Amino acid sequence: IRLKLREALTLDLIDQWMRPARAFRLANAGAIGVNPDQRMQQDAAHLSDLSTDLGVGLLQSFILLVSFVGVLWQLSSGFVFHINGWSLAIPGYMVWAAFLYAGIASWLSWLVGRPLIRLNSDRYTREAELRSSMVRVNENVDAIALYHGEADAKRRLEIDLGTVLGAMRNIYKAQINLSWVTDTYGWITVVAPIL
Repeated sequence: IRLKLREALTLDLIDQWMRPARAFRLANAGAIGVNPDQRMQQDAAHLSDLSTDLGVGLLQSFILLVSFVGVLWQLSSGFVFHINGWSLAIPGYMVWAAFLYAGIASWLSWLVGRPLIRLNSDRYTREAELRSSMVRVNENVDAIALYHGEADAKRRLEIDLGTVLGAMRNIYKAQINLSWVTDTYGWITVVAPIL
């Protein structure tokens, strides 16, 4: 599945890129058009990997859901809550509690993790710029040596590397925030049944 998805996505991107005058317009479109050749290769690989992992994970989760809904429903079918003299029976309350718990966890994870979309896009742009700068230096190594431009080339590569590292730092900060949410919910999952 991963290979077929990668092939189809890359072929589609190449088809879109090679339409008449499209490559020229894209090159002059600003940040979105920076190094499209490298972005297509990397983005297609990354998207096909993530999509395949997501699809398989959803299938596994669906199978677990179908398997355990019946068990949870049976476990919570005869339970009655007593609150201030009132009796309240909620059929399958553990199923509803699990859905509520998962819904809140998903919403919080989405809310905290949403900036990662933009941050990862920025990182891949910076990575493509660094690779492009390295290719330019390699292609012009004779001219750089002839005009003693090694210091300028080195400075340009260091600046590009600095932007990559800055983008990665921002991603790590966002991932730490997301880990706080997911780890907290993970511990609640362990502790709540004991309580």
